[in-house]
Amino acid sequence: MKIRCVCDGLIVDQTDFQRNKAYLVADQDWFDVLDDEEGQGTDHGLLLESSRTMWQCGECGRLYIDDRSGTLHRFDPAETTVPRDLLASARGARWRGNLRGHWWAGAKSGELWWQCGEDDGGWERFTSGEELERRYLEEFRRLLDLDILRSSFLRLDGEMAHRWPPADGH
Repeated sequence: MKIRCVCDGLIVDQTDFQRNKAYLVADQDWFDVLDDEEGQGTDHGLLLESSRTMWQCGECGRLYIDDRSGTLHRFDPAETTVPRDLLASARGARWRGNLRGHWWAGAKSGELWWQCGEDDGGWERFTSGEELERRYLEEFRRLLDLDILRSSFLRLDGEMAHRWPPADGH
């Protein structure tokens, strides 16, 4: 999705973990959502149903918010000094991200991808499964030590070789 701001800035929404995108939950729904999350664990139905998406233009600071029908509405800041990171993580530059590794033996190729914190990200290609696994474990330990890792997994030929946190929670 792309939104062209009236200032001519472009808001691009084509991935997760964007610093200019957030989800709005009405105060009237807030405790229902919290109660549902605590009781249901991984069922995020009420959260998804109760939230609306919002974006901030990085050029001018305007906010764009979807209403319940999906219509986009623009909100203009009263001052030009509005921070451009209003929707960024409460953890700031230390937000937790993901590490992903994939190896395909038939193609003799693999990739490692991570995006954590403000500027800690990368994408690497591999022609050796052993080298991919070594680099994955190296990045896993580094990101975990920095406390900026939300989750990680390594798939070798479609099989889960490593997952953190573990699927069973232990």
